[in-house]
Amino acid sequence: MNTRLLFFFCVLFFSKHVFPSGDNYPVGGRSAGLANASVMLADYWSLFHNQAGLAFLNRTKVGIHHKRGVIKQLSHQSVGFALPAGNGTVGGSCSYFGFSKFYELKAGLAYSMLLDKNLAGGVQLDYFYTHVNGFYGNAHSIAAEIGIIYRPLENIYIGTHVFNPFSTAQLGNVEQMPVLFRFGAGYQVQGKLLLTAESELDLDKKACFKAGLEYELAEAFYIRTGIATNPVTNFFGIGYTWNKLALDISFSRHIVLGYSPQFSINFSF
Repeated sequence: MNTRLLFFFCVLFFSKHVFPSGDNYPVGGRSAGLANASVMLADYWSLFHNQAGLAFLNRTKVGIHHKRGVIKQLSHQSVGFALPAGNGTVGGSCSYFGFSKFYELKAGLAYSMLLDKNLAGGVQLDYFYTHVNGFYGNAHSIAAEIGIIYRPLENIYIGTHVFNPFSTAQLGNVEQMPVLFRFGAGYQVQGKLLLTAESELDLDKKACFKAGLEYELAEAFYIRTGIATNPVTNFFGIGYTWNKLALDISFSRHIVLGYSPQFSINFSF
């Protein structure tokens, strides 16, 4: 058996956290290039990392994302849309993680609006369906997400987001979904350079610190890098925007499991 596949099954069945987990997996090539230090960013991918950012959109957007895991059984796919409507923005998303014997589906419905010119809030209701072949069977879960983004100055961004703030238990299972708190800030330096930093806290784990850098190397062409702790993981990526289309490609490197590539595309109408 492939050693990485063996490692996966060991983690899956011998971890102190019994599956299903209800994890909130990060999504988006731009976010990944910044080590997922993106809670303060306002773009289409806010649909997955802080729904408050959707309030700053003024066009309808759709997008897809794919992450190739260190083994194919750990791959992750997502699709979604964001639609400005009235005084706010409505979004919908769906993600799939895993393979036929173990997979997790997440569907979300989001709404965000501007509370002030530079202040936005967003909420999302999530539905999880988890399948583990054999003894564990299936489980259904629900969770909520709440986020805020504030721009105190033109080039400074502050964001905070909570996943599962009510500590919702897995329906039909005593296993609880994680409660995740994220807080971060971004600083736009002279238009071309963006610096981001974020702290993420899972109540059952040590805090994770993430930092990212994005630089516009040429018109509409970006390079990115970042680092995260617990475990230490390096990230890098590129992005290009052409008319209504945005393409982002990123790679992460885990010190034990190696490289994981991912890409995302979003289109504006």
